[in-house]
Amino acid sequence: TDSLVNVLAYLYQKQGKKVYSSIIAKETDKTTGYVVKLMNDLHKSGLIEREKSGREVLLKLTGKGLKVAEHSNNLVNSLKR
Repeated sequence: TDSLVNVLAYLYQKQGKKVYSSIIAKETDKTTGYVVKLMNDLHKSGLIEREKSGREVLLKLTGKGLKVAEHSNNLVNSLKR
Protein backbone atom coordinates (compact mmCIF):
# COMPACT_ATOMS: atom_id res chain seq x y z
CA THR A 1 0.00 0.00 0.00
CA ASP A 2 2.81 2.44 0.80
CA SER A 3 4.30 1.76 -2.63
CA LEU A 4 0.97 2.45 -4.28
CA VAL A 5 0.62 5.75 -2.42
CA ASN A 6 4.17 6.74 -3.39
CA VAL A 7 3.60 5.84 -7.05
CA LEU A 8 0.34 7.81 -7.17
CA ALA A 9 2.07 10.78 -5.53
CA TYR A 10 4.88 10.52 -8.10
CA LEU A 11 2.39 10.50 -10.98
CA TYR A 12 0.65 13.53 -9.46
CA GLN A 13 3.93 15.43 -9.19
CA LYS A 14 4.89 14.60 -12.78
CA GLN A 15 1.64 15.69 -14.44
CA GLY A 16 2.25 16.97 -17.95
CA LYS A 17 5.58 15.16 -18.24
CA LYS A 18 6.32 11.89 -19.98
CA VAL A 19 6.21 9.10 -17.41
CA TYR A 20 6.95 5.43 -18.03
CA SER A 21 7.00 2.41 -15.72
CA SER A 22 10.80 2.20 -16.02
CA ILE A 23 11.16 5.82 -14.81
CA ILE A 24 8.79 5.23 -11.90
CA ALA A 25 10.72 2.09 -10.94
CA LYS A 26 14.00 3.98 -10.89
CA GLU A 27 12.59 6.97 -8.98
CA THR A 28 10.74 4.86 -6.37
CA ASP A 29 13.42 2.18 -5.94
CA LYS A 30 11.14 -0.64 -7.14
CA THR A 31 11.65 -3.20 -9.89
CA THR A 32 10.12 -2.48 -13.27
CA GLY A 33 8.09 -5.70 -13.00
CA TYR A 34 6.61 -4.60 -9.70
CA VAL A 35 5.72 -1.16 -11.09
CA VAL A 36 4.15 -2.71 -14.21
CA LYS A 37 1.93 -4.84 -11.95
CA LEU A 38 0.91 -1.72 -9.99
CA MET A 39 0.17 0.09 -13.27
CA ASN A 40 -1.99 -2.84 -14.42
CA ASP A 41 -3.98 -2.61 -11.18
CA LEU A 42 -4.31 1.18 -11.47
CA HIS A 43 -5.43 0.85 -15.09
CA LYS A 44 -8.06 -1.77 -14.18
CA SER A 45 -9.31 0.57 -11.44
CA GLY A 46 -9.66 3.43 -13.94
CA LEU A 47 -7.00 5.59 -12.26
CA ILE A 48 -4.52 5.75 -15.16
CA GLU A 49 -4.57 5.70 -18.95
CA ARG A 50 -1.91 4.12 -21.11
CA GLU A 51 -0.65 5.44 -24.41
CA LYS A 52 1.78 3.49 -26.57
CA SER A 53 4.84 5.54 -27.53
CA GLY A 54 7.20 3.43 -29.62
CA ARG A 55 8.34 0.58 -27.38
CA GLU A 56 7.32 2.38 -24.19
CA VAL A 57 3.89 2.93 -22.65
CA LEU A 58 3.20 6.47 -21.48
CA LEU A 59 1.21 6.66 -18.24
CA LYS A 60 -1.28 9.40 -17.42
CA LEU A 61 -3.73 9.94 -14.56
CA THR A 62 -7.44 9.94 -15.38
CA GLY A 63 -9.80 12.44 -13.73
CA LYS A 64 -10.59 9.88 -11.05
CA GLY A 65 -6.90 9.06 -10.71
CA LEU A 66 -6.01 12.72 -10.33
CA LYS A 67 -8.27 13.05 -7.29
CA VAL A 68 -6.85 9.91 -5.64
CA ALA A 69 -3.27 10.90 -6.52
CA GLU A 70 -3.75 14.37 -5.06
CA HIS A 71 -4.72 12.81 -1.73
CA SER A 72 -1.74 10.44 -1.96
CA ASN A 73 0.58 13.36 -2.67
CA ASN A 74 -0.78 15.30 0.32
CA LEU A 75 -0.27 12.25 2.54
CA VAL A 76 3.32 11.75 1.37
CA ASN A 77 4.09 15.44 1.88
CA SER A 78 2.59 15.47 5.38
CA LEU A 79 4.72 12.44 6.36
CA LYS A 80 7.89 14.21 5.19
CA ARG A 81 7.40 17.11 7.64
